[in-house]
Amino acid sequence: MRRDSWPVEPDTYHTRTGFCHYCKQPVGTEHGAECPYRIRTVITRITFEYLLPVMEAGDAAFYIEESSRCNSNALVELEKLETRIRARHEAAGLNCWGIAGCLCAFSKAEYVREATEEDHERFAFDWEGGDE
Repeated sequence: MRRDSWPVEPDTYHTRTGFCHYCKQPVGTEHGAECPYRIRTVITRITFEYLLPVMEAGDAAFYIEESSRCNSNALVELEKLETRIRARHEAAGLNCWGIAGCLCAFSKAEYVREATEEDHERFAFDWEGGDE
């Protein structure tokens, strides 16, 4: 979703000189059309593949897809994976784009579509609330 207005705000890191660091527009005017400060929101889908311990005698598909297990648990599980991979990368002197513990090898990101006002409501997104 695109914003209607992109004012160059005073007193930010990128405008401390009185101009946008990127597009050189002065504070109080609009950022230039090609300025990287102008962003829009899109819907993305990120799929992760990782090991998940489940009961040996249980139905793994049911446990993952239909039980009362909350998908929010995946955030904790992925954080643990990131910690393990970070330790392995640091021990071997490896990193991905300067980030030891990068999970790119375990995930796939894809663009779904442009975001809508309904998406902003659904995801509790606020342009002015620091979500930029």
